[in-house]
Amino acid sequence: KVEGKDHAKNDELQKLIKPIYEDYVISAQKTQLFGKMVNEIQKEKDKLFYNTFDPRDFTIEFDEFDNIVLLKVQEHIKHFKSGSTLEERVIEEKNFNFFRFEYRKGKRERNNGLSYLEGSYDAHVGIQNLMESGVYFVIRVGAGLKIIYVPMDKMNDDEYMADLELNIQTMNAENTTMILGIDENGVKTEVQLLTGQPIDFNQLLVFYYKFISVKSGVPVTILEGVTPGQLEGGKINETLLFDVLAKIQKRYEPLLRWVIGQILPELAEAEYDIEWITREAVDEKSKQELLKQKLENLETLTTTLTVKFDKAAQMVELELTEEDLDTELIEEKRKTMNNLFNSDSTDEDTDESDKPDSESTSESEDSESTEEEED
Repeated sequence: KVEGKDHAKNDELQKLIKPIYEDYVISAQKTQLFGKMVNEIQKEKDKLFYNTFDPRDFTIEFDEFDNIVLLKVQEHIKHFKSGSTLEERVIEEKNFNFFRFEYRKGKRERNNGLSYLEGSYDAHVGIQNLMESGVYFVIRVGAGLKIIYVPMDKMNDDEYMADLELNIQTMNAENTTMILGIDENGVKTEVQLLTGQPIDFNQLLVFYYKFISVKSGVPVTILEGVTPGQLEGGKINETLLFDVLAKIQKRYEPLLRWVIGQILPELAEAEYDIEWITREAVDEKSKQELLKQKLENLETLTTTLTVKFDKAAQMVELELTEEDLDTELIEEKRKTMNNLFNSDSTDEDTDESDKPDSESTSESEDSESTEEEED
């Protein structure tokens, strides 16, 4: 477009673009975050438009021979002291061919950092483009490029060739079929299928994973997905990590002691240790040790430091009430449980004691009957 009007060459361009428009969109370009491809095909209703530059930012002037004589770009620059301004600079004509196919990142803003997501987004869009381009490649080449060898006498047979071309069109295989003539020795039409080597997307993904890792700071293993074996082997690194965290936590202790002193004045002058739970207890033994430590801390807070029970339980993250640890109540519950247990065991002993008597009685009866039979 020139000054908002269709370029004189647009109608001619329509004939060239329409047959390849779908393939062009699928295999070439996509709208991206923070910018667009500098050259793009836009579709408005049924009409196609080829924009070399974003018309909002670029001005192109042509001479009478359709040569570009002036190319200007307008750049919005924010955060100026005087407010928003608009600059205009001229791009030299010698740089035009290089610039027109560059990828533009959108408006430049001073004092604004780029998001980590931008590099990741671009890489994922690139992967998607490659996959779609690969599908295009497989359809056109990988699925088979057919070569039809036709005897020379048949090549000159208009009726035969018309039927052959009609069959190819019916199969929608015009773009994957080549017709070649063979010498006079050929007696029949032959079809040869050529297949192309598929693209190795695994190598491309390795490249993009590294690209995303550098841009975002996320390790490649996380992007690929960590296996259980890798996770097991990473326990050594995990231990080293927590050793580093322990040093960092040590530097924060003075600040935490001050905060605790503000919340609990009674602890301001007391001697106590700050413990960090840096990893979750994953086995039963660790859980028991953690519970034991919490109970010891609870006892220290309530007896030595005279902190109220409810507040102390909250500090050590235990859902307990004072009645739960009342020694008299605990003793009563223990005695009750013992009595129940002893009662059950007594009943069992009684049942067992009855059995030998019955068995002995039965044995005596059997012996008496035996004696009678002998007599």
